[in-house]
Order: sequence, then C-alpha cells, then structure tokens
Amino acid sequence: MDIRHTLRRITLVIEVQEPQRLVEPWETGIFKFFDQVRRWGFIIPDEPDELGQDVFFPWTVLKSCGIPEREARDGIRVRFKRQRSTIPGRRPAAIKIVVIRTTSR
Repeated sequence: MDIRHTLRRITLVIEVQEPQRLVEPWETGIFKFFDQVRRWGFIIPDEPDELGQDVFFPWTVLKSCGIPEREARDGIRVRFKRQRSTIPGRRPAAIKIVVIRTTSR
C-alpha cells in the first residue's frame, strides 16, 4: 500500500461522517402562552425532551414564518422545529413554527 492509497482512504472516511445536528426534526405541540407585551412565548411539545422543558419562541420566529401574533393563542396546535442551545442550562428554542389548521364540517 503506498501513501496515495492511504491518503485516499482517509479522505473518504472524513467525507462520510456527518456533522452533529443542532436542529431537530419537525415536532408537534401546543402554544402554552404568548406574551403580547414582551413578544415571546412557549410551546408545550407533545413529546418532551429528556429535560421535559417547554420550547421558547420569540416573535421574530412567528414573523419569519408568516404567523400573525394574534394567532399565537393558548392551546393552538402547531408543528415546530426546535434548536438545542449550545449554552448549558438554556432552553431549546423554536426556529420554525407552522399552525396546524383544523377544518370543521
């Protein structure tokens, strides 16, 4: 085995490894509350993380996802993506939110 073959094998191994993901897959939950004055709120996830924490969201996430603040009422069902904090002790934060629309007949 020559050095070129060894280097090629090392390069292939490095390319196969995936980086650690901080963004979780889509989850569901309900709005716990949204403070209209402070403009932030929390989501209660259907499946809590290992710490059982609610998921924080600022109004900027609502705005970027096209959700009017008046729709962030207690008990509204949502789908969301959470991002774990890189700072120990900080709650996870929602980075995308979609209101689950229910149609009544």
